[in-house]
Amino acid sequence: MNAQAQTRKLYEGPMIDAHAHAVDWSASWMINTLDVYKKQGVYKVIFFDGPAVLQAYNLRPSEIVPSLYVRYMDTESSARDVENALKNGFLWIGEALLRHHGVSQVPADNPVAMQIYDLCAKYNVPITVHQDSADYSGAYTEFERVADLERNTTFVLHGWWLGSSQVTGILQRHPNVYIELAGELEDDEGDFLGGTRQDQFTSSGRINDNWKYVFEKYQDRVINGFDFWMQSQYSSENLKRNVDYWRDLLGQIDPAAAEKIAYKNVENLVMRQLNSTSTGTYVTQTTTSLSTSGLEPLTGGIVVDGYPNDWIQLRLKPLVSDPEGDSVGGVSGTDIKAVYAALDDKSLYLMFETYDKINPQVRVQYCFGVDTNGDGKWEYQPGFDEYGNAWIWNLTGGRNYSDQKNVSTLGDAEAAVHDVIEFKMPLAAIDSPQSMVVEPYFVIEQSTGKYVTADDTFSFEVSRPKDQLPALTSTVTSTSHIANATTMTTLGTSIIGVIETGTATSQGVGLSMIQSLVIMSLLIIFLAAGALYLRRRGK
Repeated sequence: MNAQAQTRKLYEGPMIDAHAHAVDWSASWMINTLDVYKKQGVYKVIFFDGPAVLQAYNLRPSEIVPSLYVRYMDTESSARDVENALKNGFLWIGEALLRHHGVSQVPADNPVAMQIYDLCAKYNVPITVHQDSADYSGAYTEFERVADLERNTTFVLHGWWLGSSQVTGILQRHPNVYIELAGELEDDEGDFLGGTRQDQFTSSGRINDNWKYVFEKYQDRVINGFDFWMQSQYSSENLKRNVDYWRDLLGQIDPAAAEKIAYKNVENLVMRQLNSTSTGTYVTQTTTSLSTSGLEPLTGGIVVDGYPNDWIQLRLKPLVSDPEGDSVGGVSGTDIKAVYAALDDKSLYLMFETYDKINPQVRVQYCFGVDTNGDGKWEYQPGFDEYGNAWIWNLTGGRNYSDQKNVSTLGDAEAAVHDVIEFKMPLAAIDSPQSMVVEPYFVIEQSTGKYVTADDTFSFEVSRPKDQLPALTSTVTSTSHIANATTMTTLGTSIIGVIETGTATSQGVGLSMIQSLVIMSLLIIFLAAGALYLRRRGK
C-alpha cells in the first residue's frame, strides 16, 4: 500500500469475493482456500464449479455460495445441468460463458442461453455472464437486448474494460442488471491491474470522479469479485494485494455504498432466493462439540464462528449501539460498537461488534448482567473469554461475590472471537425466561493486577417473539469443526473458542480427577479476582 493510502481512511468492513474459480474441483480444496480468504477479512466466496461446490457448501453454508459454472451456453445438456443444479440447491449460476475472447463466441440471445435465463428467473437466482467485445464490437448492445427481453432474470455482467459511461448507461437502462467489477482489473494473463497505468478506477491511488459517481449512484447494483482462476492467484500475497487495493478504494466513497459493494448486495441477492423458495426457511451449519460419548452435533440458525455473516443473512439488527471512543484501558478490541441478540428454543445468542480491531493475544472478559424478572436487578451474570472459559454467577440470593458457591462453569456454551465476538449459552442456565434485560460490559486486567471496565453499553430487552429466530426446517451436517477452532473441555463441558492461530481438534479430552481439581482451583482463583473487582464496581 502506498504512503497516500496509509493516510486515507480505509474500508475495514466485511468482504465477499463474488467471482472465484475452483482450481481443484474438490470440496476439500475450497474448504482449505477459505482459510486464506479469512486471513484477509473475506468471509464468503462465490465459487464457480460443479457438484463439488455443493458439497463444500454443505460443509460451510455460511461461507460459500455455490454457483454452477457453465462452459457451453449453447448446448441442451447445459440447460438440463442448470435445471438439475437449481433443483439440488445451487444459489447462483455462473460464470456462464457467452462471448469470451479466445474461449467462446455464443451470442447472448442463443436459444439455449435464453432457456437458461428463464430457469434462473423461475428459481430467482442470479446468473453471472461473461460478455466482452474483444471479438465482436456489438457484444454489449446484444447483451442489452437480452436484458430487456429477460426482465425477470437478474444478470450479473462480467465484462472486460467497460468504461464508466458504458456502465452508467447499462445500469440506467436495465434495473435487472448488476455490474461485477473483477473484469475491469485483469489482463489475459490473470495479472492484477490495480494501481498500474491500466487501472481505470484510480489515478495515483485516488479514485477517479467518474467511477466514484457510478459506485455511489448505483451502489445497490455493483458487486466485487477477484476472478482468480490459477492456483498462484490464491496465494496470501496476491489476495492481500487485491484486498488492500479495494479497502483503499472503497474507503474513498460513501461508507454505505462501500458496504453494499463489498458484501451487502451479494447477501441481498442470496437472501432473496432463499426467501422466495420458502418463507422462514434457512440453511444452517452444524458444528460439533466434544464429549466423552463422542461427537455430538450442535445445530442452530447462527453458527458461533467469530464472523457476522449469518447475522447478516438473517437480517438481524443491533439491539443497542454504543458511541465510539469511550473505552478505557488502551486494549484494542474493547470499544463496543453494537450488540446483537437472538433466541431459539434452547439458547441465547449474542454478537458484539467493536470499533477497533480485536486483538486475540489480549485476554478480555466479555460479561453481561441479566435481569429476568424486570425488577431492575441482575439475577445472573454470565461471562466468557476467547480461550474457552465460560462461567455464570447466580445472584438470585443476593449479590454475594465472596461465596464461590454462587459461581459455576457454564455448560454447553460456545464462544468465538475473530472479526466479531459471539456467544451462545443455554437458556436453562437462567431459568429459560421468555423475556430478559441484558447489560453488556467488557473487563480487562491492568498491569497493576486491578480489573477495570473497558467499555459497557446501555441495557436492552431480549424477548419472544420479537427476537426469536425463524423455525429451522433444514440443517446441513458438517463432519469437521469450525476452521481455526480450539476446543477446551472444562470439567467435562465442551466450549468452542475461535482464535486467530487456533487449530481444529477432533478427539475428546479426558480429565482425571486430579486434573479436574487443578482446573477447578485455577478457575476459582481467576473468578475470585474478578469478584473483587465486581464488588468494587457495585453492579
